[in-house]
Amino acid sequence: MDNSIADNLVVWERNYAWSQDGDEWTELAHYCNQSYEEWFQSVIHAFVRPFVRRGDTVLEIAPGHGRWLGLLSMIAAQVIAVDLSSSCIEYCQRRYSDRENILFVVNDGRTLREVPDASVNFAFSMEAFVHMEADVIGSYLRELARVLVPGGIAVIHHAGRSPAALRLRRLRQGPRWQRELYTVLSQRRLPGQPDGWRSDVSRHDINRLSGAAGLVMIAQTQRWGPASACDARRFNDWISILTNPG
Repeated sequence: MDNSIADNLVVWERNYAWSQDGDEWTELAHYCNQSYEEWFQSVIHAFVRPFVRRGDTVLEIAPGHGRWLGLLSMIAAQVIAVDLSSSCIEYCQRRYSDRENILFVVNDGRTLREVPDASVNFAFSMEAFVHMEADVIGSYLRELARVLVPGGIAVIHHAGRSPAALRLRRLRQGPRWQRELYTVLSQRRLPGQPDGWRSDVSRHDINRLSGAAGLVMIAQTQRWGPASACDARRFNDWISILTNPG
């Protein structure tokens, strides 16, 4: 299965069980020997609270079943939750029916047409862009350049395959041994490890695409928190912090 919009819709709309509404995704916490709650709070303290002020409008792209949405809606004046899965948006509407400051939007998986120009102070997406193909990410980045206010910030968690190994991406469509070889080379991992259904994207691709969109890269990191205790290296992911220079 590729990382196309159609495949993402099938996975998150129909196939995925959402056993704990996204809180079952504990791999990154376990990888860095943190409890899930410690890891969750580390993401909030490193990548959300420094950038969100009282009165801000926050955009979350692909909230799924809303594991970040509850906290975001508590610290921002308004939250716009955009997802290509209508069932995910419907679930979030039920889950947060008491939150009057959340606007729920079903989109086409690549644009933010319902979001007005220069209306968002902070955009956030965790464990969603890791499954998106480069052209989709490029489309979202162009949209973020449009909807972010001047000086607005976006924090995006994405795949980070080796640029050299991406030349061998055809192996991903081959037999099992070729797929495993591609995972080893592109994610710098030991044989026999899953690839987390990460897309064929490198951190350099994100640099290139964000620049083409008119955004400025502030930082790219794999580690955060006290003594850099938390990291995203299990699947060789990265977190990019971008700004709209206005």
